[in-house]
Amino acid sequence: PRHSLLGLSLGAGLVAAPKVVHLFHVIRDLKELLKASQLPVEVDLPTCFHFHTTFTCAVSRSQTDPVANPAMLLVCGHCVSKLCLDRLVRGSRARAIQCPVCPQHQLPSQARRLRL
Repeated sequence: PRHSLLGLSLGAGLVAAPKVVHLFHVIRDLKELLKASQLPVEVDLPTCFHFHTTFTCAVSRSQTDPVANPAMLLVCGHCVSKLCLDRLVRGSRARAIQCPVCPQHQLPSQARRLRL
C-alpha cells in the first residue's frame, strides 16, 4: 500500500476527534444519547480518507467478487482479478507470467489473494 493502514486510521481519527469532542460538549446533558452504542454524528473527512469498498480489475474492467473472482495482488504491487490471472497463466509459454500493467515477471504461485 502507498500509505500504512495504521497511519491512515490515525490521521482520520485526528481529523474527526475535535468534532466528536465538540459533540460531547454540546450533548453533555443528554445522558440517554450518551448511553447509546453509536453516536448519531457524521464527520466529513478529506478525500484522502475516502475508499472504495469494491475492486475493479484493471485488465477486464469488471468488478471482482470475494468468492468467485477475488482480487489478486501481484509481486509488483498491481492487482488483477483471479480470472485474469488464470488467463495470463494459460496464455504464458514460460513458468513465469508478466504483469499486464508493468514489465515485472513473477511465478503465478507468488500472487496473493487481496482481501478488501
